Amino acid sequence: MKNLKIEIIPEQGLIINGRSVLFGSSKSEAEGFFGAPEVVRNSFYYFNNEMRLDFDEKGELEFIEFLGGIDAFIKPEIYGISVFDTLEDIVYGTLIEHNGKDNVKSENGYSYIFGNISVGIFREIKPSDFNEILKEMKKNGIPFENCPDLQKDKQIALHWPTIGFGKKGYYNR
Repeated sequence: MKNLKIEIIPEQGLIINGRSVLFGSSKSEAEGFFGAPEVVRNSFYYFNNEMRLDFDEKGELEFIEFLGGIDAFIKPEIYGISVFDTLEDIVYGTLIEHNGKDNVKSENGYSYIFGNISVGIFREIKPSDFNEILKEMKKNGIPFENCPDLQKDKQIALHWPTIGFGKKGYYNR
C-alpha cells in the first residue's frame, strides 16, 4: 500500500485511503484488507512492524498501535494532525482537548492514557531528559554540536513515537 492516508477514529478504528477498518472486525477481515500478517501471539504486525493489530478472545479487533515514530513510513493522523510529525506538546494538547482533563493517566510524562477516548501515547525520552543530557555533556566538556546521535535523540524527545487506541472503554477495564 503506497501513499497511505491513515486517520485514527478513536473508539471506532481507522480509515486508510478512504476504507474503514473497524473495531470488532475479524482476523480474516483484517487479512483480507491488509494481506498476510506477521503473527506474534494474538497480534498481527504490518508495514515492517510499524502497525500492530490486537484481537480479543473472540478473534475480534480491539486495539491498534502505530510504532514507527518520526522516521516511520506510516504517518497516522488523529483529529487532523500527524501524530509522529507534530511536536509532542501539540499532540498532547489535542488529545486533552478531545478527552477532557479527567480520566487521564500518566507515567511521569513518558506515557499518557486518555481513557475517555481510548487513546494512549508512549515515549522513552522526554524533552526534559534531553535537556538533562545536554546539561551533563556541557558540564563534562563533551562537544555535542555535531553529534548525529544527539540530534536523533532530540527528534525522538520532541515527537511521540507510539500511539495506540482501542475500542470504547479499552483502557478503562
